[in-house]
Amino acid sequence: MKLSKYILSLAFLALLPLSACGGNSCVVLDDPNTLLATTPITDSQLFAQESEYASKKFTADHVGKVTLKSCTDGDTANFAEEGYSETIKCRFLGINTPESTGKVEPWGKKASIFTKHILESATEIVLVNDVSIFGERDSSGNRWLGFIWYKTAGNQTFRLLNLEIVEQGFSTNQLFTDSLICNYRSSFEQAEAYGKACGYRVFGTPDPDFDYSHTVTELSIRYIIENFDEVGISDSSGSSGLFLRVTGLIIGQMGDNFVLRDVTDQYENGKYASLYAYAGYNSALGGFLELGDIVKVYCRATKYNGNIQLSDVQNKTTGKYALLVITPGDLAYSDYPHDITPYDMDSSAFTDYSDFAAYQSFHIKTTITIRTVTVDEDPESGSTIVENYYKKDNAKNMTIYAWSQASGLTLNLRVDGTCNPYPSETLFEVGKSYLVVGYLAAYFEKYQLMLYNNDPGMGYITLLGD
Repeated sequence: MKLSKYILSLAFLALLPLSACGGNSCVVLDDPNTLLATTPITDSQLFAQESEYASKKFTADHVGKVTLKSCTDGDTANFAEEGYSETIKCRFLGINTPESTGKVEPWGKKASIFTKHILESATEIVLVNDVSIFGERDSSGNRWLGFIWYKTAGNQTFRLLNLEIVEQGFSTNQLFTDSLICNYRSSFEQAEAYGKACGYRVFGTPDPDFDYSHTVTELSIRYIIENFDEVGISDSSGSSGLFLRVTGLIIGQMGDNFVLRDVTDQYENGKYASLYAYAGYNSALGGFLELGDIVKVYCRATKYNGNIQLSDVQNKTTGKYALLVITPGDLAYSDYPHDITPYDMDSSAFTDYSDFAAYQSFHIKTTITIRTVTVDEDPESGSTIVENYYKKDNAKNMTIYAWSQASGLTLNLRVDGTCNPYPSETLFEVGKSYLVVGYLAAYFEKYQLMLYNNDPGMGYITLLGD
C-alpha cells in the first residue's frame, strides 16, 4: 500500500466516534507495528485465582504455575509444570491469531512475535481454565486449553495475555461463553469493539510487512537455506518473506507433508540440499504425490524450532498457484536429477552435537541404538517411575529414544502421527541397533531424525547384527 493511502486510512480511523471505542480514544499509529501504549481493558481485568494458584496444579486442578518451554505461534505455546513429566501444549482460549506456521497470513508472524516476547519476558506464568465450560483439551485431544496470566519484572500485577492479544489487535474475540471461574467475556467483547472502531491490525489495518501482491520469486533450495534472512519469514521484523516457487524431488513423505531435494543447485561435494515442506494436515497430498516425483510448488520459507522449512505450501492442483507434478513417465522428467538415495551419516567419530550440523536438513541413513529414559522422575507426586523407549501422544506423534553411534550422544527418532504406513514402536527393541533413513532436523541444542511413511520395500528401518 502506498504511504499516502496508508496515512489517509489512519486519518479516517482517527475520526471514528470515541463512543464506539468504549470510551477510549483511538490512537493514530504512525507505524502500525507500534504496540498500543495503553491497554485499559487488560489493565483492569483482575485475576480471581491469584490467592490460590500457588498450592495447585494446572494438570490436576486446572489452575497452576508453569514455566515456558517454547512458543509455537500467536495462540499456542508449550509449558512445563513441576511434577508433570510431559509437555503442556496449550491452545489459548478466546482467541485465534492469524496463521504463521503452516499458512502465513497478515499479522500472523507479528502476533507470534508478540506472544513470544511476552512469555519469554514473564517472571511468572499461571494457566487457568474452567473445564466444565470450555473442556480440558481441544478437538485433537493433544492440546490443553487455557487462559494465560503473567507477571513481568516491572509489573507486579497479573495480566491476561489472551485478552491483551485481542486489545492489541492481533486477534478477533473468540470468547462467546462466560463462566464463574473465568468471567472474561465482557472484557473480550469490549476489546474487540475497541479494535473494530479504531481499525487496529486485524480489525482493519494492512500488515505493512506482508506481501499481498504474491509476486513470485523462483529460488533453489540451496539458495533459500544460504540466504534465509533475505528471503524467509522474519522472526524479528515479522516480514512474510518472499512468495516462492520451488522445484524439487520428493525423497520422503510424512502423511501429507514431504521432503524436497534440490534439483538445480548442487553443492561442491556433489550433494543436493533438501527441506521439509509442511503442506498441512488433511490436504490429501499424501495420496496424490509419490516418492520420486518432481514438483513445482508455491510456498514461503520459515523457521520452526530452529529449522528452515517450506510452509504455506499451496496444495491445489488447479488455478494460478497450482502445484505442478512431473512424474517419472513424463518427457521432462529426465531434465532433472532424480536419485532418491539417502546420504550416509557415519556418526561414530562425532564428539559433540555440533558435528551433526553438517547433515542438518539432509535426507540421510545412519545407525542408531534404542535406549530407554525415565518418563517420570517425581515419586513424591504419587506417580510411578517408568522406564520406556518411546513416548506417544493422543495424536500418535511419537518420539523413539535412541543413541547415535557416538558414545554419549543421543539421536532420537521422531514420528509424525499422520505417517501412513506408520513406523510403529513395535518395529524397535531396546538395546538393538538399526540402520534408519530419515530427515535430520535440529531439536533445541540436539538433533532428531524425522522418519517417513514406512512404505514396504523402501528399507527405511533395518535391524543390524542378527
